[in-house]
Amino acid sequence: MGYELKFDLVKSGSPSENEAFEIQEQYKKYFFVLEPTLREAVANGLLLGAFHNSRLVGYFWSTNKEGTIKVRYLAVGQAESRKGIGSRLVEELKKRNEDAYRIQLSCRT
Repeated sequence: MGYELKFDLVKSGSPSENEAFEIQEQYKKYFFVLEPTLREAVANGLLLGAFHNSRLVGYFWSTNKEGTIKVRYLAVGQAESRKGIGSRLVEELKKRNEDAYRIQLSCRT
């Protein structure tokens, strides 16, 4: 498929947790999640990461309640953009939540 990705949860205290903050830092002009809030999401297993060569290159934060998946945040490192990582994250989200009937994404203007 060209760009090999592995998907796994971003874990507390791992290098990938810090990499998530590095990715978020790239977008702070547009959208910023407070550090304690993002760390809590990591601790609760809500961030699914896309890894290339063991490095986090993108992630999303979502919940599944009563069959509705709510995507709170999706980010891909700027150096990795335009490589289909966001699309593949969404496909992985659907695969991991086959029981869901809806994906909801809220965006700010």
